[in-house]
Amino acid sequence: MPAMTSSYLYMVLKPKGLERISNTLIKLIESTHIVFDSIAFTGMSGALVVPTLAFRMEKNPLVIRKPGDGSHSSRSIEGGGVDVKSYIIVDDFISSGRTITRILEALNDFGVPPSSCKAIFLYASLDRGDQYFAQVNYVEVSIPLYTFAAPDADSNLINW
Repeated sequence: MPAMTSSYLYMVLKPKGLERISNTLIKLIESTHIVFDSIAFTGMSGALVVPTLAFRMEKNPLVIRKPGDGSHSSRSIEGGGVDVKSYIIVDDFISSGRTITRILEALNDFGVPPSSCKAIFLYASLDRGDQYFAQVNYVEVSIPLYTFAAPDADSNLINW
C-alpha cells in the first residue's frame, strides 16, 4: 500500500511541523507587541494551526467558514463567545487576496470593522517559495503583514 502523503498540508500534518510552525508564529506574534483578543482563520490548514496558537496564547479562535461550507453548522463565523475588539488573521499564504478580503468582510458583516484587524501573519512562507504581496489595496485601512520569510517584517504592509 502506498504511503499517504499531502502536497499541501504536509507542514502541519506532521507533529514536528505543526510544533515548528506554532513556535515560530508565537515568537513572531509576541515580538510585534500587538494587542488583540482573537485569531481569525479559514480553511483546513488554518483549522490545524490556529486552535493550537489560540490555546497556547489564550486567545479566542474565530472560524470563518468558506461560502457554501455548511458542515456541522449553518453559521458563517464561529468563535468562543467573546466580544471581538481586535483580532489578527493567521493564514498560510496570500495568492489573490480573496481569502483575506473574505475574512475582513465576514467579520465586518458581523459588526467587527476591518480597522479591528491589527495584523496578518503568514506561515507557509517558511516552507514555500511563493511570492507574497507586500501591499494590497482595499478600502482605506492599513494592516501590517508579517511572514516568516520577511527580512524586515515591519516593512511589509497591506492596505485594505
